[in-house]
Amino acid sequence: MSQCSDKQIGGLLHLYELNLLSDDDRDRVERHLLDCDNCFNEYMEFRNASGIMRKSDRFWQTLSDLAESQNQGIREQAVPDQDRQPGKRPALAFSLLLVTAAVIILLVLKPWHIEIGPSKDARAVENRIAVAFFENLVDPSDSDLTAEMFTNLLITDLSISDNFHTVSAERLRDIRNELSQDQTIHTSTTMFREIAEWTNAKWLLTGNILQTKPYLVASCQLIEYPSGQTITSHRISGSNLLDIYGIVDSMATLTRRDLFPSESASQFTDRHVTELTTNSLLAYRYYLEGIEYLDKYYIEEAKASFRQAIIIDTGLAMAYFYLADLEDSGFIDKAVQYSENISERDRALIRAKYSLKHYDFTSAIAELQHLIDRDPEDKFAMEYLGAIYSDRGDKRKSLHWLERINRLDPLDKICYNQMAYLFRDLDLPDSSIWAINKYIDLAPNESNPYDSRGDLYASNGKIHEAIASYRQALDIKPDFFASLEKYGHMHIFLEEFAVADSCYRLLENWSDPIVQTRGYNHEIYIPLYQGKFERALQLVEQSKRFDANAHLFRIHSHSLQLQSLILLETGREDSALTIMRQAIENVEEYRPDDKTIYRDVFIQVLAQNGRIDEAQERAAKLKNDLAASHQSLAKFWYAAAVIAHCRGLDDSARLYVDAYLNEFDIDPNLHRKYFAAKILLDNNRLADAVREFEKITRRCGSIELYFGIYHTLSFYFLGRAYEESNWTDRAVEQYRIFVEKWRDSDYTRPELIDAKQRITRLTKTP
Repeated sequence: MSQCSDKQIGGLLHLYELNLLSDDDRDRVERHLLDCDNCFNEYMEFRNASGIMRKSDRFWQTLSDLAESQNQGIREQAVPDQDRQPGKRPALAFSLLLVTAAVIILLVLKPWHIEIGPSKDARAVENRIAVAFFENLVDPSDSDLTAEMFTNLLITDLSISDNFHTVSAERLRDIRNELSQDQTIHTSTTMFREIAEWTNAKWLLTGNILQTKPYLVASCQLIEYPSGQTITSHRISGSNLLDIYGIVDSMATLTRRDLFPSESASQFTDRHVTELTTNSLLAYRYYLEGIEYLDKYYIEEAKASFRQAIIIDTGLAMAYFYLADLEDSGFIDKAVQYSENISERDRALIRAKYSLKHYDFTSAIAELQHLIDRDPEDKFAMEYLGAIYSDRGDKRKSLHWLERINRLDPLDKICYNQMAYLFRDLDLPDSSIWAINKYIDLAPNESNPYDSRGDLYASNGKIHEAIASYRQALDIKPDFFASLEKYGHMHIFLEEFAVADSCYRLLENWSDPIVQTRGYNHEIYIPLYQGKFERALQLVEQSKRFDANAHLFRIHSHSLQLQSLILLETGREDSALTIMRQAIENVEEYRPDDKTIYRDVFIQVLAQNGRIDEAQERAAKLKNDLAASHQSLAKFWYAAAVIAHCRGLDDSARLYVDAYLNEFDIDPNLHRKYFAAKILLDNNRLADAVREFEKITRRCGSIELYFGIYHTLSFYFLGRAYEESNWTDRAVEQYRIFVEKWRDSDYTRPELIDAKQRITRLTKTP
């Protein structure tokens, strides 16, 4: 890797990590890190080192040693020059020790990403208003969400103003949750000041629900900061509880006029808030309830609430927006249909998601970047943008946005969750566990942090730790089905099949058909892991029947692909091809816009059937479709490698595998990793083959069970790679693991026979 030519930027990296740069210099460094591989890697290494230093039990002893060294340096400086040994430069050594000590002390005093409170480098936005959450004095628990709805509607109503910027509801919700945990805040005045500081708001609007029966009465106060002076206050009455919309509209209009009294009345003629949201309070209540559930990753409950919202009001655009992620991407079309009158911010979010559905990443990124340019504190847009870059394989840009969120709000729990997975993908396990533990600290009573930690442990082969973490998630919420299914997965790897089976049967009896089909699908993993392929095929048929009866066509192709691979690897190539064609026909019907999903496996099945011409034709089309949708070419390079391998073109296969490994695989399914590693082994690339097979065999998760045949075979081929590297003991260990896993297999593969023979030969006493 070439060195960075910009020495000035390189010299700022450590100061950037220590958060000692000016705003302009910080921006310069961040832009540079997005473009320079050398500086990005150096920065990551430095940050990891600083993290280790902070956590070390020997750290304070090191400081003491440094202090003693400094004292020794002072004593040496007092020695006359003629008594010093030639070549010694104690003054310089003393200076270096001071610098080293200063750096270490700064690392302790400014640990990365754990500051409590708003970042000091956040820049105030002119004419920014924050709506502090209104209190329901009639019902302090706000059991019917009257105050919650009032606050969110008011934020939405104010957000269409051109004269000032309104802090988003998501940002204010996070701040409220964070400040509610602060034991030092005892008064509303203190709370208001904190909100103003956290949001860099020039004004703060707050108030109370004073009465709900026989009609609604609310009051508001407009406060200017940093002086804390009240500008105006109002008390507004409605005709009934449903007149919450009228009161919100009146309050928003009065607020605009209070802030800009010199403007003409026509400036404040706004659309009614019902046009921006919904005219049904019940629908809006379900919508807000869905957002609260989603914040905790309670997916089933969130889906149910959003579904209920659109049953009551079929035009609630943002409910469709969230359902597009949670249930079916087709819901985004409905969101677009009903988005004409909603706020510009919400329309931009819908346009971004619509662009993603059609693989127009450029437009999606532009929409989100526009929102961030308009509001530099729009964390939702930043998280969305970071997720897009991560999914596209640009982990560096994803990290950039997550770090920006973290500086803005060091207590954003969702940011820590995303960071944890990103650090895992960057092969930084210590940083990954640090981030997930921060998430747990912030949400100790929610299930998802423990579920995420279980995933991170499983990806590193720490099965018992993963089980314990999934168990913690289920202790908090016994119906957190994501943890239940993965709890079952871990017990398959421990060969405790009865436990796994009981978990999957619970899923099969769930109320949601999508969860039910997951149970049926996962049940296949048990015989597949054992090498009992006929039983696995029987269960695939059962899963397919359920999918068809429940009209779950999206999942049906998933089952067909698995059936095809089992048939392919048990010598029934013709049947495998027939089933795989059905999978492609099915996906073309339910996802006509996605011309890349399952295509690489289809090409693999064609090539292994000797249908080389059709495989090459399909591969060329796949390449064009991937390029047209701005996706990684990893699937194409993999397909080309498989075709070359089946044709016996070893040199070409090797070149295509190198291209595949150098291209980020957006959807790193295990079968591609397996065949790439196998081709490396066939080409005597032993070190590379060992590295890839070790990665495959270490990971324990759903994908390793779905592609269970290839996961198990990887132990055999890792043994081969070890043996050819003259690591005999390691080779024997892998052969034994492989043979033991398929000890009850109903299909005797050549690899099983060969592994047993190799064990005998390698362990035979001379």
